Amino acid sequence: MNRYDKAFKEEAVRLSDEIGPKKAAEQLGVAYHTLQGWRKQRTLHWCSVHNKGV
Repeated sequence: MNRYDKAFKEEAVRLSDEIGPKKAAEQLGVAYHTLQGWRKQRTLHWCSVHNKGV
């Protein structure tokens, strides 16, 4: 099982926003579902920060 640091994950998510998650996963050598999980975590974090009490 690979472990990735926070900076790598953030860069991977940023790249996936630019070129799409499938291409980013291939380019970085990360499983597509792993990258999708990071993208989902980002969305959940953003929602929890910006929609408190909702």
